[in-house]
Amino acid sequence: MIFSMVDPNAHYWIGFHDTTAEGTFAWSDDSDVIYTNWGSGEPNQWQGTQEDCTTFWNSAGDWNDWTCNQEIGFICKAVWYSEEERIEGVEHREEQQAELDEFEDEVDPHGEDEEFEYEYFYDTITWYEARDTCR
Repeated sequence: MIFSMVDPNAHYWIGFHDTTAEGTFAWSDDSDVIYTNWGSGEPNQWQGTQEDCTTFWNSAGDWNDWTCNQEIGFICKAVWYSEEERIEGVEHREEQQAELDEFEDEVDPHGEDEEFEYEYFYDTITWYEARDTCR
């Protein structure tokens, strides 16, 4: 599981946001929203702040809405259709970003036969920068 791979006391950007329409959360890769894991009371626009981006945090893997300009680590989902593409993708991301930690193989939740892996980046950047890096 993802949360077993990251520091449970830190926040990490994921590609979930409501920057397009307030209160309508969507994935940055336009995947269907079939699952959410909001923490208790989330999303909440805490103390009236504009919290349009989502973090993954704590040992339960809860999600939290947060201001998009915070600089924290991030998690990317990468889809690979072949081992060669996976290796090329990893090499490309290593050139773009500093240290790449671990991968976790999963089956696509949409029921397709493709595989994807998660990439964990500990460099601290904004949600917008993370979105652009993960493309």
